[in-house]
Amino acid sequence: MLTLIVDDNIGSRTVVLKIMEKISDCEEADSGQQAIVKFEEFLTGKNPFDLIMLDIMMPEIDGLKVLQLIREIEKKNEISKDARVKILMVTSLSQKEHVLTAMKAGCDDYMVKPIKKEILESKLKELKLIE
Repeated sequence: MLTLIVDDNIGSRTVVLKIMEKISDCEEADSGQQAIVKFEEFLTGKNPFDLIMLDIMMPEIDGLKVLQLIREIEKKNEISKDARVKILMVTSLSQKEHVLTAMKAGCDDYMVKPIKKEILESKLKELKLIE
């Protein structure tokens, strides 16, 4: 499995990376713009990400916009809904409207910080990324 961890906060990225590095090969992005560049680079390199863990609150391009852009790139590349990358939104925001907005925009699931290993593993099992 290949995962892209996107968060502008290095502390948050490090926590997620420590959990995920035992489960997946990981790449990091510290901004929405960098996430889009890496997503396209790996997609065109024929080594697409299986999972993107995407923070919502980031400067310049927030996670919801990144989510929309990634889904648009997949559509342009004729990637079917079944074959597209799984996107797990990760944020400190737990308001219902953020969850609904992210789900409508095409995320696969949602987690509230702080990230707990057991909950993350449960989400990955639900997404059929691990057994």
